[in-house]
Amino acid sequence: MRILTVHADHIEVEPLTKAIKDAEELQTKEKKRYEEVLVVFTAVEQGDEDVNAVAELLASESEKVAEQVKTKNILLHPWVHLTSKPSAPRVAQKIIQKAEELLSKKGYAAARSPFGWYKAFEIKSKGHPLSELSRELKASGGMEETAEEAISIVSKESVSDNSTYKKLIAFLDENKAVYRLINHHPEGRTAIVSPMRGNKLSQAAHCIVIQVQIGKKEKKHVLAVVPGDAKVDLEAIKQLFHGSYASFADRGIAEKLSESVSGTILPFSFNQELELIVDPRLLENTNELFFNAARLDRSLALKTEDYKRLAKPRLESIAIYSAKEETEVVSKSLQSESQLKNRFYILTPDGELHEPDKFNYAKHENLKKFSDYEIKKVRSYAEEPPHIKLMKEHALVNYEPASDSGNFRWLPKGLLMKRLLERYVTEILVNYGAHQVETPIMYDFEHPALKSYLNRFPARQYTLKSDDRQFFLRFSACFGQFIAAHDMTISYKSLPFKIYELTHYSFRREQSGELAGLKRLRAFSMPDMHTFCRDLVQAKEEFQSQFDLSKIWNDELGISFEIAFRAQTDFFKENKEWYMQMIKKLNKPALIELYDERYAYFITKFEMNFIDNANKASGLSTVQIDVENSERFDVTYIDEKGEKKNGPILHTSVPGAIERVVYALLEREAMNMKQGKKAMFPIWLAPTQLRIIPVSDKHKDHALKVADELSKHRIRVDCDDRTETLGKKIRDAEREWIPYVAVIGDKEIESGKLAITIRESGEKKEMKLDEINSLIEKENEGKPFERLSLSYYISKRVVM
Repeated sequence: MRILTVHADHIEVEPLTKAIKDAEELQTKEKKRYEEVLVVFTAVEQGDEDVNAVAELLASESEKVAEQVKTKNILLHPWVHLTSKPSAPRVAQKIIQKAEELLSKKGYAAARSPFGWYKAFEIKSKGHPLSELSRELKASGGMEETAEEAISIVSKESVSDNSTYKKLIAFLDENKAVYRLINHHPEGRTAIVSPMRGNKLSQAAHCIVIQVQIGKKEKKHVLAVVPGDAKVDLEAIKQLFHGSYASFADRGIAEKLSESVSGTILPFSFNQELELIVDPRLLENTNELFFNAARLDRSLALKTEDYKRLAKPRLESIAIYSAKEETEVVSKSLQSESQLKNRFYILTPDGELHEPDKFNYAKHENLKKFSDYEIKKVRSYAEEPPHIKLMKEHALVNYEPASDSGNFRWLPKGLLMKRLLERYVTEILVNYGAHQVETPIMYDFEHPALKSYLNRFPARQYTLKSDDRQFFLRFSACFGQFIAAHDMTISYKSLPFKIYELTHYSFRREQSGELAGLKRLRAFSMPDMHTFCRDLVQAKEEFQSQFDLSKIWNDELGISFEIAFRAQTDFFKENKEWYMQMIKKLNKPALIELYDERYAYFITKFEMNFIDNANKASGLSTVQIDVENSERFDVTYIDEKGEKKNGPILHTSVPGAIERVVYALLEREAMNMKQGKKAMFPIWLAPTQLRIIPVSDKHKDHALKVADELSKHRIRVDCDDRTETLGKKIRDAEREWIPYVAVIGDKEIESGKLAITIRESGEKKEMKLDEINSLIEKENEGKPFERLSLSYYISKRVVM
C-alpha cells in the first residue's frame, strides 16, 4: 500500500462519473468540503489481500500523522495513481471502509471519498514540514499472528527517526552521560513541547540547519543551536564564514544531514559535513538541556556538562532575543484547563444531582447530546456542517482564501443580518444601563497587568511587532475596558456600573482542527459587557438579571438551548439554592460542571448552548463572575467611608459571538428542512422581506413603481425584473426564503392590490399596498432596520 498524507486547510471533493463498473452507489453527487483535515491519498496494491491487517495498518499510520499535525479530522481518499500495481477494486474498497470504521471508533471524525469514481477536488495544503508526507506500507504474516505482529511500517521518516534515536542513546550510554527520557504527545515545536516536558524555553535547544554560500561555488552547512526563546542570527553565521549569503537549508537537505525529521533535529552532529555551532547563552545558568530525542513523542533532558563534554560544540553568539512572534502564546490557564480534574452532573428542577450516565434522558434528547459533547470532547466534524452550504448558497458569508483560516468574507446579505443583530443587542444593553465605549484592538505583551491576565485567560493569541515592542490582537474587550475603568472615579452609588463594547473584531487562534465555519472561528464580533459590582451579593443579583436578559434574547430569535453552569465546587455547594432559582425559571434540567480548583479568573459562569445537526454544542449567551481582575487592574470604587475597594466583575455577552448567532439560525433552518418544513429567517432579519414579481414584461413598469413606493417605508423590497418565466422567478424567491412574494399581472394592476404569498403559512392573499406595508412594519416593530446594499432590481445584481 502507498499513501500520501496532506494536512490541509480544506479539501473540496466532487464525484463526477463512475470510473469502474462496481463503483459504490451514491445518494448524492454534491460537492463536499472538509475543513482542517488530514487527507490520506491511498492506493491499495497487489499483495495487500489481508483486509483486516492492511486496514489496521492504514488506520494506525493515519492516526500517527494526525497526532503529529494535531487534527481529529481524517479523509481517506482512494487514489490509484500512486501505484503501478493496484489491487482488485473490491479488496481496496473493503480496506478503506474498514480503516474508516477503525478511525471512527478511536474518536476521529473520519470520512472517505467515493470509491470507484472520477473525482474533481480542490485542496489547500498548510505547507508546514509535516503537512505533506509519503509512505509505503506493508502488511505481512499468517492468520496465527496478532495484528501487531503482522504490521510493519516502512517509511523514510520513521526509519530515520528510529535509527538516529538508537544512535543517540547508544552514544550517551557509551560515554556515561547523565540523562532522562520524557515521553509526551507528539510535538516538534519548541514553544509547545517545552510546557509538556516542564522546561523553560531558555533551557530548550532550538536546532536549525543553515546553508551558507561562500564565494560562487562553495556551500557550507551549519547546525545552529540557540535557546528556545531566541531565533538564529543568519547575519552572524554568514560573517563567521565570510559568506555572501546565509539561509535556512532546504528541508530535504536538513533532514539528510541531521538524520532526523523536522522538529526532532538533535543538538549533536554525527555528520562531518554539518558543523555544530551553539550560542553560549544556551549553556549558561542551567544544569539540564532539553531537546526532542530524534522523535516527536520523546524528549531528552541531558546534563549540560555532559553535553559540552560530548558534543564539543563551537561556541559563537548566533542568537537574537528580540522576537516572541515565532512562539505560540499558550496561557497557564489553557495548560491548566487541559489538565483540569472536573466532574459533571445533571441538576433537575427538583434540586437533585444525577450522574450523567445514570440520568433518564427520555424527554431531554438535546441535553443528552450536549452532555456527551461536553464529557467526550469530540469537537471536530465528520462532515461539513450544513450551515456552511447554506451560508454560501444564500450569498451571506464565504471563505477568504487570502486570509488565515477562520477569517471570513461577509457579503451584503450576510453583513446586513450581522449588522442588524449587532444593533439590536447594542440597543438592549444601552437600555439596560451599559456605557458604550470603543477600545484598541492590540495591546502590549509587557504591560504588567496584561502580562498577568494573559496567563489567566484560556485563549491563544495572534501576535505582531511594532518597532521593538511585541503586541497581541485582543481576544475580548476585557482589558481595554478594565484599563479604562482603572482611570475612572467610581462611587458606590454608581454600582453596579456597566461598560459595553461591540468588538470588531476579537481574535483567538483556535486550534485548526476545531475550526468549523461560523461555529468556531478565529475572528469574531463580540458584544462584550462588564459589570463592576460592590460585592458578591450584588454580583449574584446582576448575574441572575443578565441570565434573564440572555434567555429573552434567545427566545425572541427562536433559538433553543441547553444550559450549563460551571463552578468551583465549594461555591456551588454554598449557593445551590441560587442556581436552583435560575433552573426553575427554565423548568428543565441543566448540565453542571464542578472543579475543585479554579483554572481561570472566574468562580462560576453559565452558557446557553445550541445543539446543531451534527449533535455538536456551541456556547452562545454567557455570564461569568470574575473574582481576580479588579485587583489585577486596580479597578476600585469609593465606599461610604471614602475608602477604595475592589469588587467582583461580571463578564457578559448576551448573544455570544454574532457569527455564532447566524450559524445557529442557519443550522436551525437546516433541521426544519430535514423535517419537511419551510426554512426562513426571522422577518426582521430577512435580507429581502418582499419580492415583487411581474407576470411578464408588459407588467414590469407597474411592478417597478410598486417596488419604489414600498421601498420608501421600513421594508426591504426588491423587484425581479429579469426576462425569465414566472415559474422560475417564483422558484428563485422560494430558494432565497423570501417571506412575502407579490405577483403583479393584469388583474393586480386593475384592482390596485397585490397577490401575496406568505411563506410561513403558505397562505395566498390579496392585499393593498398599505396593508402589506402595515404587516411588515409590524414584524419590524421594536427591531432595528437597515437597507440592503444591493440594487432592488434583480437584473442589476452580480452573482456572489
